[in-house]
Amino acid sequence: MTLFQFITPEAERNIEDIGDYLEERNASAARRFARSVGDTIAMLCRNPNLGERLHTDLLGEIRYRTVIP
Repeated sequence: MTLFQFITPEAERNIEDIGDYLEERNASAARRFARSVGDTIAMLCRNPNLGERLHTDLLGEIRYRTVIP
C-alpha cells in the first residue's frame, strides 16, 4: 500500500513534477520535499478531519492542509 492511493492521479502527477523539477536543481531539496509530502499524507490518513475547511463553488466544502516541513 502506498500513500499515493489516497490522492488523485492529477495530484500525484503534480507532486512528481515538482519533485523532478527540484531534483534537477537541488537533490537535497527534492528529498526534503518528498519526505514532507509523505509525512503530511500519512498524518492526514491518521487524522482525516485535520485541516482547514474551504468552500468552493466547484467542489463544495473541502479540507486542505499545507505540507508540513
